[in-house]
Amino acid sequence: MESRVGHMPSAAVRPDTLYAWSGPSLLVVNTRGECAEDQRLTGYYFRETRFLRTLQLRVNGHAPWPCEAASIAPDTLAFTYVHPEITEPSGGGTGQAGDEESCDRDGVPERAIDIRVTYSVRAGWLDVHAAIANRSRRKLRLAVSWTIGADFTDIQEAEASKPKDHGLPYRTRIEPEEALRREIDLSPQQIEEVAFRVWPSGTAADLTAEDVAARRAALERWRAGFTRIDVPGNRVAERIVGDNIRDFASFPLLDGDSEVWLAHQAGMPLYPAFFGRDAVTAGWQAA
Repeated sequence: MESRVGHMPSAAVRPDTLYAWSGPSLLVVNTRGECAEDQRLTGYYFRETRFLRTLQLRVNGHAPWPCEAASIAPDTLAFTYVHPEITEPSGGGTGQAGDEESCDRDGVPERAIDIRVTYSVRAGWLDVHAAIANRSRRKLRLAVSWTIGADFTDIQEAEASKPKDHGLPYRTRIEPEEALRREIDLSPQQIEEVAFRVWPSGTAADLTAEDVAARRAALERWRAGFTRIDVPGNRVAERIVGDNIRDFASFPLLDGDSEVWLAHQAGMPLYPAFFGRDAVTAGWQAA
């Protein structure tokens, strides 16, 4: 008998990308969790300008094997990888028929490393966090690096595949920079964490940590006043309503004067901006 407990259908407007946002910040990645050339819109945007065009994780110079992609919340994406993947499966669900341990050219046993990458989008920056674990029986030394690049193009130009650098004094800051390239030693079952922050800089109104905290607090106060729906007889319906409320509450622009922080954006991922018609529509739909 097939079990469908907790199963809910899902629909994706852009099935080849995932995206997360918070106010004027937006991250778009492909299904491997990368900002790469195979998808024209991928990147990290701030106020509709792309401050990262390229964002790719490498282990010993190789892309890890993607296992899972998840949208945790409107502002959070998570990806799971293994490295290196099995190249010649020999049987069984693990792909390994005996006790022999195959290794890649760097001496790393197949599927020895598991990696969980989390992207957390905040109104003023992007946080990148990677937890790297050694699941083998030996100590391993790894070169973990991130390839990054920026083109400072407008989001509409990116969608049209016509990127332009408009010569504005924009900069992308990475803190700490040394997190982009690390040599790490991992004992069996040891986990090493690598994290950095991507700051957009040089715009007319960069956001400080205090600015972001104030906007987040205002957003949480607004959300706390929402009606809560409890449907004991139909938890699926309860979840549907709750997810829609959560999605609606993710769209405030959090930009400009504090009186207009809660004005809604037009839509994600292509229209992260205020349009009067869309704000009015969001209002009556929520009611």
